[in-house]
Amino acid sequence: MEEINVTGIIIQEERIEINYKVKGKIKKYFRENTYWMEFQENMIEIPYGISIIPFLGDILPLIWVTDTKLVIDEIDKTFYESIEDIKKGYIDMYPEMDFLGELQVNKIIDYSYNPVKESCQFFSGGVDSVMTLINRKSENQDLITIWGADVDIKNEKEWKVVENFVKEYGKDYGLKNIIIKSNFRKIYSTHKLNKVYGEKMQGNWWYNMQHGLALITLGVVYAYKNKIKTIYIPSSYHVKNTNVRCASYPTIDEAVRFGGSGNVIHEGFQYSRQDKVSLLVDYVRKTKEKLKLRVCWEGDEGNNCNHCEKCIRTIVNLILEGEKPKDYGFEIEKKDMRMI
Repeated sequence: MEEINVTGIIIQEERIEINYKVKGKIKKYFRENTYWMEFQENMIEIPYGISIIPFLGDILPLIWVTDTKLVIDEIDKTFYESIEDIKKGYIDMYPEMDFLGELQVNKIIDYSYNPVKESCQFFSGGVDSVMTLINRKSENQDLITIWGADVDIKNEKEWKVVENFVKEYGKDYGLKNIIIKSNFRKIYSTHKLNKVYGEKMQGNWWYNMQHGLALITLGVVYAYKNKIKTIYIPSSYHVKNTNVRCASYPTIDEAVRFGGSGNVIHEGFQYSRQDKVSLLVDYVRKTKEKLKLRVCWEGDEGNNCNHCEKCIRTIVNLILEGEKPKDYGFEIEKKDMRMI
């Protein structure tokens, strides 16, 4: 059997490093032997059993499909007990694939905590996350943005644009912005995995297997540290979208539990994208507030490119609601409208 051994965890104030050794044929997929995450607050008191969770969230789907043995020293009891439910979400989504592997843990420890804050949410400034912010406004939730997800950890110029954008929302709504930086997309080659598993997944590794669980578990460490009860991850799909193959879906996301009382809600699943835009437009009309949206994944400067499928889709959403896209952060020209 293929094997990965976690050899140690190093916590240096705002940085957590997880070191590991890879044995067997699975080694061909790996680029690095250290998984790291950086926070903007001291994490010294975070225990091993919680610190390991983001690494597990990033790597468990890989462990399962490659039938690998993963060896770690300890784990939070609640998260450990949720792993089979998380796996079931994947099995139900990909019935033609085998999810095997083994997690060997030396110690299972109850790291239960009593929540003192209601919620936090992942926030990118797109339709889904702005809808979550507005929908859960009364909860005064913290806004988590991950550097290393859609913007490369080496691209400081583009990241600065994104960071300034999300922090404007924090400022406008009196909410705390949380920036977490991680190499979680760099530790193994999704390109190589796509070649082997792409046809079975009917897509690509990041989107179909990795991103939802990997993002959520990065938020778990912050939620545990600050005794937050609920993590919201904004939905991409609608409850009427059937046969969806996506790593962020209620059957996977909401299976994640941690620290005794920590949970995850896949927020806004009852709404289609057009529903969400309609509700945001209604909110703007009632409050007279201005909402800028950042939906683009293809622009190279952190802003909306106004040409990609996602930008165009959102522009059309706004036009259907009788709004001017430029009022929401889009710049379109006559040639763009002809192309649309």
